[in-house]
Amino acid sequence: MKVACTVWLGAKGVKASDLSRFFLENPYTRDYFITLWAKIRKVGGIPTGITQNPSMILADTRISSMLMNSEYLMIMKIDGPDADVLVKNFDWMSEAMKRYVTQAERGTGLIRFGNVVVPFDGRIDRDSPVYDIYNTDFHEKARMKQSLEKQAGD
Repeated sequence: MKVACTVWLGAKGVKASDLSRFFLENPYTRDYFITLWAKIRKVGGIPTGITQNPSMILADTRISSMLMNSEYLMIMKIDGPDADVLVKNFDWMSEAMKRYVTQAERGTGLIRFGNVVVPFDGRIDRDSPVYDIYNTDFHEKARMKQSLEKQAGD
């Protein structure tokens, strides 16, 4: 899936990079993905999915069951309408918890594991060497690369 996302991102640009759109809009890939998810869980694997559009996933009952049956969820910043859908569909998510994802700073949000839900702050100092490893902002990475190339040329 990561390879497919990378290829899709390179081919279509940022706005089309969401895996949920890539795999779940086509009925053939959606059915395969749902079957694969169940098979992985059945043999003790830990399937991992990521989306920028939880409302799209929750709109389809077969797909939403994958999310509803997940033991672990990490929810980071999302827009109000998607957050409203989460509050409506997750009996464990309150309006107060919704603020942790609608007003979240980069690297913060909510983690749910089993029956426990906690806010988290996973921000990493920009000066840390670990920051470059975990940074997913490719715009920032491109600016940093250009800056380093410019410094090397001076």
